[in-house]
Amino acid sequence: MHQNNLKNKLTEILPFIKDKNEVIFLDYPVYLNVGDLLIYHGTENFFKENNINIKLRRSNARYSVKEIKKYINPNTVILMQGGGNFGDLYPEFQKFRQDVVSSFPDTRIIILPQTAFFENEHELNKSVKSFGAHKDLIIFSRDTRSLSIFKKFTSQTFLMPDMAHSLWGTLPKSQKSKGTLYLIRNDKEINQVQRRLLEHKNGDDKYVDWEDILTSKDLLMRKLCRKLDGIGGVTNLSVLKNISNVIWYNYTYKMVQRYALYFTSHEKVVTSRMHGHIFSCLLSLPNDVIDNAYGKNSGYFKEWTYDIDGTKLLEE
Repeated sequence: MHQNNLKNKLTEILPFIKDKNEVIFLDYPVYLNVGDLLIYHGTENFFKENNINIKLRRSNARYSVKEIKKYINPNTVILMQGGGNFGDLYPEFQKFRQDVVSSFPDTRIIILPQTAFFENEHELNKSVKSFGAHKDLIIFSRDTRSLSIFKKFTSQTFLMPDMAHSLWGTLPKSQKSKGTLYLIRNDKEINQVQRRLLEHKNGDDKYVDWEDILTSKDLLMRKLCRKLDGIGGVTNLSVLKNISNVIWYNYTYKMVQRYALYFTSHEKVVTSRMHGHIFSCLLSLPNDVIDNAYGKNSGYFKEWTYDIDGTKLLEE
């Protein structure tokens, strides 16, 4: 699908928002997974370009049901950050979603485009049960495989590309480019193709994962904002959480710009990170994408980005 079409496809979310002035946005990432930061800034750009006025933004750190209830009325919609952490691989985020769904049974909740994966059938059934009681839950799915899982959670589930596609046409590009950037993950989602690449490194190639291109200032800002969120939660001072949100948004916006220049200083990207692939597409950079351990990247490629010029899926 052409990149303009991918960005425009996201506007199909809008009819599910009852009132653009009655929106709460939860689970924005106060951590340094750059893929999730791209989703975050794509989401914020989506809000901006579609005149959605967010009346409360909260991460999952020290989140307060009591505070959020003050902002709820019959037209309020809770939007939750999209990504690839729906399931039992990342229990902290799944538990947070379950808490929100059970705490607001009469409020429309929209989970923005996600990929689902459960290793354990028992955990899947437990999660389905906790979500199932909700009267108005909408889940957007980034691929067909996840869609079949989400149908266990709600009848209101729809295919939708990643929110990062809202960044199309907004990113800076470097004027000079040289060599290939290998952005290869080194965590629990690694597979055999990635292992072989890491075992046969060429000295001339640049091999990194997201964490390798973070700076000490990035780490310091994360610590500061988490501290503000923590103090705000303990003292019930919403203003501290609001300040944290503004600082974090502005700082991570600059991070996204910095990464755009870093990526485009290379002629090509080879990556096993879904957002290494999506980011390269957004920057019109030729890129090869390697699958992760459970088919997240290939599922996304085959659904949305297979016909973008210069992209290729490397399969075993």
